[in-house]
Amino acid sequence: MTPPPSNPEVRDTAEPGVSPSSTNVEPTTRTAPTTSFLTFEDGTYVVGVDIKAGTYRTREPSDGCYWERLSGFSGDDTIENDITDNVSIVAIAKSDEGFHTEGCGTWTSDLSRITTSLTSFGAGTYFVGVDVKPGRYRNSGGSSCYWERLRNFSGDGLIENDIVDSRTVVDIARTDKGFSSTNCGTWTRL
Repeated sequence: MTPPPSNPEVRDTAEPGVSPSSTNVEPTTRTAPTTSFLTFEDGTYVVGVDIKAGTYRTREPSDGCYWERLSGFSGDDTIENDITDNVSIVAIAKSDEGFHTEGCGTWTSDLSRITTSLTSFGAGTYFVGVDVKPGRYRNSGGSSCYWERLRNFSGDGLIENDIVDSRTVVDIARTDKGFSSTNCGTWTRL
């Protein structure tokens, strides 16, 4: 039963002899709330004005992706930086004055999984527990294979790293925040 209107000025305008069940009423559909993600592309940004501090990722690899966290805009204010041809993650601090990016494509605050498998993945920077399961991994090989276990994504969160010219085995710990590699082929959990 429909409750009476709470506004006394609203009057029933139904035709006499027509019951509510016989009127044509369009069903209402509810849509799930949408989550909007912050995104930005190439450029130099003022943190807190142009972009918010926080963690961002690229969801597609880009050749020659370069980024830097900035303490100012004099041209000599790099806090940390990186260059990669793979998917990347960066944590921009509230204390950073700026962020500069070139050739990376779209950065997004959408930090959801980008790997098709949690136990087999290629080059890039990944979230442990989201993109990659912790555990023991072996790579398929590669010349100048470089890998890093990460405690954060600020650019200085290195736990351990190595560079090898053959297959290798790496233990990615549950406490690691990220894992990054390049030129290593495919990593597969053992």
